[in-house]
Amino acid sequence: MAQPCVLRGDRRANILIGTCTLIISVTFSVFLHRFTAPSVYLIPGIILIITCTATMILAMISTRPFNARGFYTMEDILTQPKSLLFFEDYYKIKLDEYEAAMDKLTANEIELKHALVRDLHGLGVSVARKYKFLRISYDVLMFGVILSVLTLFSAMIWKF
Repeated sequence: MAQPCVLRGDRRANILIGTCTLIISVTFSVFLHRFTAPSVYLIPGIILIITCTATMILAMISTRPFNARGFYTMEDILTQPKSLLFFEDYYKIKLDEYEAAMDKLTANEIELKHALVRDLHGLGVSVARKYKFLRISYDVLMFGVILSVLTLFSAMIWKF
């Protein structure tokens, strides 16, 4: 069974966060226990820690809930087309008001189709936002690791 895009995106963000946490922990422990004085490995380590921190922040932003539509009152729902299918749009409304709004929505097939389309569109926009931040976090991690490795090699060459 195929996983929804949102769950795959959350899983990828979780992998990034876990990997970066592990890298930061190992890097800090190596610096704190092995190097009592600054060495040539300090700059690559700092670059790696900064890169992993930035990657973690972007991955966390991608999984953070985002609601740009706001919350609707019963009057808003009855006068304008709103999504009654997304919980953040209706959870403050009392049950009897929500049932009345759903009855009105399901009574008209065209309105129901439009509500489904609005909900699907909103989900697509949300997933696109999530994947944009995930793509940026992967790019930051990739370039940061490359920069750290290049800095490490140049530091090793300069040392010898």
